[in-house]
Amino acid sequence: MEYSYLDNGTPIVRIDNKLIPNVQFGIIDNGNVIFQNFRADIFAYSYLKVPMSEFMKHNDSMLVEYTPLYSFDKIEAHKRAVSYIGKHSEQQLPSVFGDDFVFWCLVGDKLWDSFASSKVGNHYKDKYREGKLINVYHHAIAIEQDVIIHFTETDGNAKGHSHTQIEATSFAQLKHPILVKYDNDSLSARWATRNRAICMLAYKQFTKSYNLITNNCEHFATLCRTGIPNSQQVKNGYIDLASVIISLFVPQISPIAYWRIKKYF
Repeated sequence: MEYSYLDNGTPIVRIDNKLIPNVQFGIIDNGNVIFQNFRADIFAYSYLKVPMSEFMKHNDSMLVEYTPLYSFDKIEAHKRAVSYIGKHSEQQLPSVFGDDFVFWCLVGDKLWDSFASSKVGNHYKDKYREGKLINVYHHAIAIEQDVIIHFTETDGNAKGHSHTQIEATSFAQLKHPILVKYDNDSLSARWATRNRAICMLAYKQFTKSYNLITNNCEHFATLCRTGIPNSQQVKNGYIDLASVIISLFVPQISPIAYWRIKKYF
């Protein structure tokens, strides 16, 4: 892409074919680029202005202009980007791609107004039947209005091996989504949730293998939402199993055991 004639305030995306993370957002400034720099080795964020040649230092990189569906003012976007040069991140958890920084440059405080009524950063669960027999819930995090990130284990290949996968898919994949509510819900918590999920997607090669008991889709979603992995589904399963076992020796609690396990069928 020819970039020397791009107006100040134009949002761009660098796509790196062989690097992780594989994209980097930025704002044009007189032929330079202002962007949110993420240092994975020290997990630090800063805002830099560098020449385009330095921004495009990787030979396999491709540059494209970012064209959002909403309108924005390039002059105002440029002013906001310039105001961040030399700063370190003040956000709880910025995006590894710098897209949240660019979004703020484009829309300013209107970002929060639209974000508040969106699905972004919310944790959803969706009931499905495991093995066409048992009812369980699949969990996911919405990172855009129509996009989710979730943790799955794919079916076995020809050699019978399955593998762990963190993937971004359409929200429509959730057939009957139920919003999982949190007592400490806030816009900043939802924004951090979104960015944790994106970070997990970017560095998915370091993720532990899927395990139904210790590392499932709910562990992933609660880790993104709270910073601590947890699966209430697994905990309830242990309690339900214990109630069934106890009911074999104490018939009086059989109705309780029945009430607890009927939700699986």
